[in-house]
Amino acid sequence: MILTKCKTKSIDLDFIIYEKIKSGLLKELLLIVPTNRKVRHFKREIVSLSPNGTSHKINLETIGTYSTNLFF
Repeated sequence: MILTKCKTKSIDLDFIIYEKIKSGLLKELLLIVPTNRKVRHFKREIVSLSPNGTSHKINLETIGTYSTNLFF
């Protein structure tokens, strides 16, 4: 789900994520995936696509950890 104020008809989610990674604006994204395996996969992919091969903060959560954080 993408929350936005703009009235857009179609959104290319992969392109938006790729552009955020390339421009170093990962802190603007919150990625929620179903399992820890997906978390590990996406962390490796994000770090490999990041400028200089490093990333400071990746907001990547599983559904379980995100719901627990919301609860507390």
